[in-house]
Amino acid sequence: MSNNFNTIAPVYDFLAKMVFGSSLERAQGAFLSDLETKVKAKAKVLIVGGGTGKILELLPEGLDLQIDYVEMSKGMLERAKGRVSRGNHVQLICEDVRKVNGQYDFVITNFFLDCFSSKDLGTILSHLKGLLDSGGNLFVTDFYPTNVWHQKLLIQIMHVLFKIASRLEANELINIHERIRDIDFIPTKLAFFRGGSVFSAVYERLPY
Repeated sequence: MSNNFNTIAPVYDFLAKMVFGSSLERAQGAFLSDLETKVKAKAKVLIVGGGTGKILELLPEGLDLQIDYVEMSKGMLERAKGRVSRGNHVQLICEDVRKVNGQYDFVITNFFLDCFSSKDLGTILSHLKGLLDSGGNLFVTDFYPTNVWHQKLLIQIMHVLFKIASRLEANELINIHERIRDIDFIPTKLAFFRGGSVFSAVYERLPY
């Protein structure tokens, strides 16, 4: 099975911290405070590919969010069980997001979209768009193509390692930001981290 992160789940957080320090965590939390200003009562949130669940601890507390946390790796999901989001309600779901149905006010994907080939990325993005209510927001944090040689080399090495350990589907890093804009999402916030190799953005789905 491609994109199988069960084998590296036990060491995933350690590896991320060792290689990237705190930059990935800072990127993930960059715009989550927006939820406090945009949220409505019992807003529905979909977190896709949340890995070990660190994102849950970064969410604003006490918003009464109804969170579906969808992760395909059982190993990652086991580690997410130890995380909490105070004042919010979390349902952990072991499933491929392409099989998930429903309507959400917010969709959050962190270091998930970079796992897919160009073709499957299009399928995933179209499905996520269909899960968002009109005017809903998509929060994305992921890797970004860069010409800075050492950042580019690091990402290439990571791709090779994950290709071996997890049967990573993607063969190259795609410009995810542009692909999202191509399907009628408008970026309302955008920031870059780690020399431009990581980006975090908030997109609004156009109301049609």
